[in-house]
Amino acid sequence: MKKKSTGSRTPAIHCRHDGTKPAAEFRPHPKNWHTHPPGQLKLYAKIIRSTGWRRAVVVSKRSGFITKGHGAVLAARAHDLGPVPFEVQPYKSDAEELADLTADNKLAEAAETDDKKLDALLKELSAAGTDLELAGIEQAIADAEKLGTTTELSEHFQVIVECKNEAEQKKVFNRFEKEGLKCQLLTF
Repeated sequence: MKKKSTGSRTPAIHCRHDGTKPAAEFRPHPKNWHTHPPGQLKLYAKIIRSTGWRRAVVVSKRSGFITKGHGAVLAARAHDLGPVPFEVQPYKSDAEELADLTADNKLAEAAETDDKKLDALLKELSAAGTDLELAGIEQAIADAEKLGTTTELSEHFQVIVECKNEAEQKKVFNRFEKEGLKCQLLTF
């Protein structure tokens, strides 16, 4: 494992990796369906600058495409994070490569939150003076912690409406927004 830092703007690399290269040289997987909004990339860059690279981007030996780490590469491009560590994986088939890409994106979404444990962890981090953004915590929770107020997560009740097409999705979204409901557009 190599550990290097080449200056204040280039984050240290703490993870195992096969090499490094500029973010612009990575090839995003054309079948990756996740997008990364600017706010997420800014936070991602802040975390990498603060704690260094803790995980390498995974690239397929078969295709040369990224299978894990699209967001990290985009953050590195957008925020000039210098060389990006990567590891190469030898997938046996295109199907195995796509399954790994899908699993990387879907497994985290399937996790459930233990609110009491999260609350305790946030209190511990706050007491230690940790910038809660570095833990990926939403700004509202971070603000509450900085003010010394509760970190307990409020209950959220959601409804997912399946639409026939994008036009219907926009129509339903606009109707709910006019009714004062907080809405997000999702496409799977």
